[in-house]
Amino acid sequence: MNQVLDPVQANAAYEIVVENLRRALLLGRFLPGEKLPPERELALQLQVSRTTLREALRVLEGEGLIQSKRGATGGIVVQSPHMSHHEFVEFLSRRMHDLKQLYEYRSIIETATARLAATNRSERDLENLSAIVEKMHALVAGETLDDPALVVAKFLAADAEFHAAIGTASGNPHLSQAIEDIRASKFLPIGAVFSKMDPKANEGHAELLKAIRDQKPDLAATIMYNHVNGTLAAIRELVASGPQKG
Repeated sequence: MNQVLDPVQANAAYEIVVENLRRALLLGRFLPGEKLPPERELALQLQVSRTTLREALRVLEGEGLIQSKRGATGGIVVQSPHMSHHEFVEFLSRRMHDLKQLYEYRSIIETATARLAATNRSERDLENLSAIVEKMHALVAGETLDDPALVVAKFLAADAEFHAAIGTASGNPHLSQAIEDIRASKFLPIGAVFSKMDPKANEGHAELLKAIRDQKPDLAATIMYNHVNGTLAAIRELVASGPQKG
């Protein structure tokens, strides 16, 4: 008999918690240095036992995403991963085939989403997108007093928020979910390498916002296409340059 159904894989409860928390961390919903909610509260939010939660937290701590600190000022603290330039290039090289496919998918999804957003956006959507772009501009311009590495983490979180907001503006919840799924799966530990903002990091966001505000779907789609594929081109260039010694 031909097998037409995939076998069921029942994940342990702690594995589901790991995936849930890892996704939140990688999407920037908690920033380096911030504390996660206390164990009791976190277990209630996730509707799992504290034993299951602790098992999941041990996995995440082993991945370097969090650190458990004891004492009166302790807690579960989000960590900022660190990689040398050499390690980062090797990391990209190992994932290059997968990254190419993810960016192809992202290009298709986000280009269509930007086109729809330019057609369907509301005034509330525009206000939200404008506020995010202004926040990113302030981070790039160095208008905050935060530690430079934290500025990078905040910018990456705001960037994820901006793309998610375009998904919301499209009016299609399936596209919004797809964008979040892509960004969670394609996470790159850029903040582990760069300790300060690139002045050009915010290029494209303001232009994309303007196209959406002006309800120019073709232009919005073109800007998004160039934005996504420009990022992939930069990754390829970095990998081609090879690890730098020193």
